Amino acid sequence: MNLRSINLNLLKTLHVLLETRSVTVASRELFLTQPAVSASLKQLREIFDDKLLTKGNDGLLELTHHAKLIKPKLSALLKQTENLLGMDVEIALPETLEDTFHLGIHNHVSALIIPKLYQALNKIAPLIKIKQTDVSDLSELSAKELHQFDFLIGSFRAIPKSYCHEHYFSDQFVCLSGNQTLNKKSHITIKDLNNSEHVILSYLNNYTRTFSEKLLVSKGVQRKYKMIVSDASLAVQLAAAQSLLLIIMRKHAELLNNHFSNKIFSLPFHSTDLNTEILYKEIDVDNPAKQWFKSILFALIK
Repeated sequence: MNLRSINLNLLKTLHVLLETRSVTVASRELFLTQPAVSASLKQLREIFDDKLLTKGNDGLLELTHHAKLIKPKLSALLKQTENLLGMDVEIALPETLEDTFHLGIHNHVSALIIPKLYQALNKIAPLIKIKQTDVSDLSELSAKELHQFDFLIGSFRAIPKSYCHEHYFSDQFVCLSGNQTLNKKSHITIKDLNNSEHVILSYLNNYTRTFSEKLLVSKGVQRKYKMIVSDASLAVQLAAAQSLLLIIMRKHAELLNNHFSNKIFSLPFHSTDLNTEILYKEIDVDNPAKQWFKSILFALIK
């Protein structure tokens, strides 16, 4: 190994490549072009006399045995170097920060934060661009697809490996009713839920796997329905037009019900809060731009 050929930038590039297992994602993390990262990988392979990363079956690169041995030692070395040099890097002034953040957001969260996010960034960081994709079930994403996102926001059943997660906000399910006869009541019962027709809102292919359906079934509710939709705005409209009931998150119901005469009822039983979380890659814990953007996301719900 020729030690003269190694510099800190190469080691940082290797660290990001081993973490992301993708030249494309690594180039975004490092703010470099893909050809530049590929050239660095070629140089690293020559230095270590090892392929380091090979083509994998899941769309991402696979670490060689040598790379797996290097990875923990490299992470520790870079951390020690940062501590030695005091590299608590500050991001550029927000108004000059130019970047694109890719967000994978659960549908019930998008309507709550995207308009506010646009307004906030337009004022403080006008050069920032956002790419938003609806994401409901992380298990439906390949590892390569998952790595394209800078942040994932939603209520997910499992946290992917090598991801950090932070509590974003909590909410509860409510019953939004377009049934004017039922709306004369001050509260609803389980019998009301069983006897009335519903429109079911589901972002999953199988609605029986949703948090709301599992909650209702556990309380003895069997919904009668003719239609399942994945668009919350359409579901609210249908509830009003066809005298239907809709089980939906309270924050979402309050936001979408402004132009309709639906009534919002609390459910007739206790239910635990549904927690929405922000997920991001462990490698981004010390990324100043990503952490700044995360602080903007949290400011939206204060």
